[in-house]
Amino acid sequence: DEVVSMTLESVPEGLIVLNLTVVDARTVNVTWTLPEKLNGKMTFQVGFTGLFYANPDAWNYTTIFGTRQLL
Repeated sequence: DEVVSMTLESVPEGLIVLNLTVVDARTVNVTWTLPEKLNGKMTFQVGFTGLFYANPDAWNYTTIFGTRQLL
């Protein structure tokens, strides 16, 4: 007979190495490694804090300070 068992998620084990490379004034490459043991689902979010244009799609190039998440 086959027995299936699951445990609760736990904190990851191991290091996550983050690499950032500035390509130009508007581009940054972000990469990272996974830990040795995930021990569950992992999600990552990348955000930037600094000056942004208010709404360039509507031709509003007023600069505002804030934090934005990458989609």
